[in-house]
Amino acid sequence: MINRKDIMASNPLTDIDTEIYLVLDVSGLGLTDDQFFRLCRDNDDFHIEMSGEGELIIMSPNRPTTGRKHAKIVQRLANWADQDGTGDVYDATSEFALPNGAKRAPDASWILKSRWNALTGDEQESFTPHICPDFVVEVRSPTDRMKRLKAKMNEYVNNGARLAFFFFFRNFLRGRGRSSTGSSSSSSTGGAATFFRAGAATFCAAAVARSAGTGKPVSHFGH
Repeated sequence: MINRKDIMASNPLTDIDTEIYLVLDVSGLGLTDDQFFRLCRDNDDFHIEMSGEGELIIMSPNRPTTGRKHAKIVQRLANWADQDGTGDVYDATSEFALPNGAKRAPDASWILKSRWNALTGDEQESFTPHICPDFVVEVRSPTDRMKRLKAKMNEYVNNGARLAFFFFFRNFLRGRGRSSTGSSSSSSTGGAATFFRAGAATFCAAAVARSAGTGKPVSHFGH
């Protein structure tokens, strides 16, 4: 049983119909993995992440229209992953602890089985396993600022992701990956409709898998 005094927050942060994106600097608190887990558990109506700088990021849950888009991405990735067999797909409920201390839950991600299996059983079962996905996809929501989203993509790549892609449906799809020299590079393709018709997510994941097989990071994607 959970003691009432052990609950880290009990009052709602906002009205249920209000969309929020709240950033709090809690770097001075030094939250442990267990404290972060309790915070997420006690406020499960919200999506909570933490940046590498110790910023607590509190977001509204997805609306059904956004959830539908996320589900389509995960579906395509999972279908490809089943055929490829070298890695597994994770949805937005999966949160990962990155080497820089950030705790992130990409809208969709893919991790090589060889890297995942290198974790101990306890590490795999933890709330935030200490591993950065090889490939991540983020969907830009109305509350996401482009500057923050780009910084987030760079954070993934700087912490080990071979490719990080984000897109928003009315404009364009953009990716950021590591070049063969270890530096960041970016590319873009037209329209979110192309994302689904051409299966860009599975194309990118396949390129990441090939890159992992050769030991070379992703450097470029064609249109």
